[in-house]
Amino acid sequence: MPKFVWNQKVMEKQTKEIKYRQVNLSDLQAIKSIYRKIHDRSINGEDNLHQHTALLLADRFGLPLMLADCDKEIVGFASVVINKSAEIEINSFMKNGFEVDCIARSLQANAQKSFRATFLNNKTDNLKLKAHIDSFVEWLNSSN
Repeated sequence: MPKFVWNQKVMEKQTKEIKYRQVNLSDLQAIKSIYRKIHDRSINGEDNLHQHTALLLADRFGLPLMLADCDKEIVGFASVVINKSAEIEINSFMKNGFEVDCIARSLQANAQKSFRATFLNNKTDNLKLKAHIDSFVEWLNSSN
C-alpha cells in the first residue's frame, strides 16, 4: 500500500498509510459528518462553521461506495451520483487536512471499480439508479 505525505493542522509533515475499503452501514454517521462539515465550509467559509447537525443531505451526497481510512479514522469517501444529464459521476469528499489530490484520485478510482462491479453488470438504468440514490438520501435525512 503506498504512503502519502500531507500537511496536518500542526503544520508538520507526517507519513500515514491510507487504506481504501467499501462502505459499511456502520460508517454512515462518520460519512455524513464529513459531508456536512465540507458543506458548511463551502457555505460559510473556513472560520465561520455553524452547527452542522441540522443540515440535510443533498442529492450531491449520492450513494457512498468507498472510503479512505487513516489509523482507523474515516478521512474521506467517494460516492456515485447521477447528474442532470443522467450521466454517472463519482465525487470524493475529504476531511479537512486530507485534501490531497493523490488520495482523492485513488479513492475515486477504487469507487469506480466498485461501481462497475456492482452496477454495470446488472444493466442498471441511470434514471432508476438516481431514484434509488434519492430514496437513500431521503432515508438518511429522516433517520438523523
